[in-house]
Formats: sequence, C-alpha cells, structure tokens
Amino acid sequence: MTQWWLVAAMGLAGFVQSTIGFGFGIVTMGLVGWLVGVRETAVLSAGAALSLNLFVLWRLRAHFRWERTVPIFATVLVGAPFGVLFLAHAEPRLLHLLLGLLLVASAVQSRIERLAAWRWHPVWLGGPCGLLSGALSGAFGTGGPPLVVFVSSQRYDRLRYVATVQLLLAASNVVRCEELLRRGLLSWSLLPGSGLGVIGALAGALLGLRLLRRLPDRVLRIVVALFLLLMGIRYLALCA
Repeated sequence: MTQWWLVAAMGLAGFVQSTIGFGFGIVTMGLVGWLVGVRETAVLSAGAALSLNLFVLWRLRAHFRWERTVPIFATVLVGAPFGVLFLAHAEPRLLHLLLGLLLVASAVQSRIERLAAWRWHPVWLGGPCGLLSGALSGAFGTGGPPLVVFVSSQRYDRLRYVATVQLLLAASNVVRCEELLRRGLLSWSLLPGSGLGVIGALAGALLGLRLLRRLPDRVLRIVVALFLLLMGIRYLALCA
C-alpha cells in the first residue's frame, strides 16, 4: 500500500511541477509526509526531484537562456548546504515565516498590472531569492516557490519560464543529494523507495509537459499566482 501511494503521490507531484514549474516538493510533503514523516520524505524524494528536474529541463532545453539567471543560480548553490544542515538540526518556523510572506507578496504583486510589469533585479532580488530557495530545497525539498517568485517577474514565455526554474532546482538538488549522502541521511536502504518515486515523477511529468505546451501564458500566470497565494497562506498558518 505504501509503495503504491508513493508512486501515485510523486506522479501527481511530477505532473504539477511540469505544468506550473514547481510544486513537486510541496505536493510530495503534503501527500507522503504524513505517512512516513517530514524528515524521511525530504530524504526519500531527493533522487526523484533531481531526476524530474533534469528530465523536464532536457525536454525544454531549447527554450533556456542564461540571461538574468547567473546571480540566482550562484546563490542557490550557496544556500542548499545550509538547508541540509537546517534539516538535521533546526526548527523550520523561521523559514516557513519568510517563505509565507514572500509568496503572498509575490502573488499580490503579479496580479497588479503596473507592479507586474517591473522586472526584479537579478542581483539585488534574485540573490536573496536564490539563497532562500537553496535553503528550503536542502531542508525540505521545497525550494521552488522563491525561484518562481523571481523567474515569474522576468516575464519569460511559459516554456522558458519552466526550463529556467528546472535548471535552478536541479542545481540545488545536486547539492542537496551530495550533502544528504555526506551526512549519512541518504542510505542504500532508501534506494527502492527512491526508485519508485523516480518512476512516478517521470510518468507524471510526461503528462504535464503535454498540457504545458497547450496552456496559454496568461492562464499559466493566473494559475501560478493562485498557487503562490494559497501556499503563502498555508506557510503563514503553520507559524501561527
């Protein structure tokens, strides 16, 4: 029962991420975390998350550009090891509070036409978003929202937007997997579960990519803004 639930949950998570660019970690935590625990789910999903990022990025590689991406890419790599350290030792309340505030602010900003037209600066705002994303990815595998906040502000078309987010998530997940292995949190005993997660995630991503290519940019932006708002409220509620 647990194995089938794992495949189904990560399949849904893969579908969500390949259509709106993020959400794998959030959906996985929500559907699997209550069954096996948050810490165990964060470790178990690491391999599937990285495989999903690389698969979607490969399928959309022709749409990726490095322009305005380098600063946030660098800070994602810096933040991820601290996230793994946080997972091992700390209380998640502060990160949840910061993330909740950022998500709500971004959702509101993206739906106000005059503010939505403003591109966030790649260094002054992309850098902090990258650090927060790396820390969240290393700690819980949920580094997507801060990246989406920044990348959405750049007004890319939907395929470039998803490709860019996948590259940034892949970078943080490479560091995340390395740190989990180095600290002994990711062991051989978890390999069967991780393998099932990879299968589910990639199957869901295949379906999601088909929908993504048919989804108008305006609809995608509305869906992402709504998702960010709901996630922001959820994280703030956890801190109440």
